[in-house]
Amino acid sequence: MPPPAQGGAALVDGTYDLRAEACGDPASETRLTLAGQSWRFYEARCTRGAVGADGSLTLSCSSEGMTDSRAVTAVMEGAALRVTDAGGARLYQRCPG
Repeated sequence: MPPPAQGGAALVDGTYDLRAEACGDPASETRLTLAGQSWRFYEARCTRGAVGADGSLTLSCSSEGMTDSRAVTAVMEGAALRVTDAGGARLYQRCPG
């Protein structure tokens, strides 16, 4: 498993959602599940590389038969996870459980 970010909080495995009220919906289109190197979005399955000291990482993803690599920054903000990529920043709320 790649080491956690140096100088920052390690990414916390669990289920997150952009909308806290959607946490109970396993079919939520804004859901993200982290399990070690595995990141699962609504329509994409990704494997993350090593996390840099600033939270930078690369996701190797497959979705609907297509594959791509995504450069992102992911940092914990309390119990929330801020993910920033070319599309901007999104704050995922940690779901209970």
